[in-house]
Amino acid sequence: MTGAHRPPPALQPGARLALVVNPVSRHGHDRESIDAVGRTLRERYIVDIVVPSSADAVERTVSASAAAYDAIVIAGGDGTIHRAVCGLDGAPTPLGVIPMGTGNDFARGCGIPASPPAAAARIVEGLARRVDLARVNGRLYCTVGLVGVGSAAALTVARLGRLGALTRGPVRLLGDWSYRLVGLAHLLAPGDITETVRVAGPSGEDLRAAAPVFAVFVANTRVLGGGLVLPIDADDSDGLLEVVLVPRMARVKLLWAFLCFTRGRPVPEGTLSIHRAGRAVISCARELPFSADGDLICRDTTFEVENVPGALTLLC
Repeated sequence: MTGAHRPPPALQPGARLALVVNPVSRHGHDRESIDAVGRTLRERYIVDIVVPSSADAVERTVSASAAAYDAIVIAGGDGTIHRAVCGLDGAPTPLGVIPMGTGNDFARGCGIPASPPAAAARIVEGLARRVDLARVNGRLYCTVGLVGVGSAAALTVARLGRLGALTRGPVRLLGDWSYRLVGLAHLLAPGDITETVRVAGPSGEDLRAAAPVFAVFVANTRVLGGGLVLPIDADDSDGLLEVVLVPRMARVKLLWAFLCFTRGRPVPEGTLSIHRAGRAVISCARELPFSADGDLICRDTTFEVENVPGALTLLC
């Protein structure tokens, strides 16, 4: 382990923590669960429970709290964690995660227990490590960035599960399966689902010449879409991103690869083209959305992505 990623000192007993709760996350409205997490954290720390006025206010709340507390603990899903990380914006304040969302992919990818009480108990241990983040067009994200049909599916799940949507209840009930079913629906959709994409390395060299692809994944961790695991060697502390392309192929082969992927089986040879780089530029033939952490990050024809080594101190 390099010096840049050597675990920082543990939080000391009596440290002041802000427990920031997304009021619209899957379980964030469950006051009993939040109170139980608070009681566990208070076994070692002084804890203030902070509830932002909305999901969009999480980033501002974390930014304002970073200097006032010894650590931030965020209770919510990947979108909430995304906002918290952007609120920290490189500040050294440690971040703890209590997974309470639909996908909880960042927590899974970092080995954080899925149970909120178990995640809180891990934070009580006071240990921390440095993890990388990714940045696209100036915006940080934590897990896997998506372009193409994968992004379309992720954004559909987000839209169906948004506050006020009639489909919010079924999406929450389905949980991880919502990503699989929506992804399958997009793959079965009639018409062309390919996009023309070029990927260039840090010096402008072709990592992948312009060609039709079904999807691009830019991975900081291996987990996405409610616990699906990319068959790659992504490491959240190696200073690199994995740029993974799914080239155009027969739709039947694509569907078989998707079924293998969702069942954790090896995907057919030639399904993935994998490139490792600290920085890359993804150029698209038309404007497309780039999604990550369950949210729309930006829309553009060009996406400049980079690894940000050791950018987050994670309590885990």
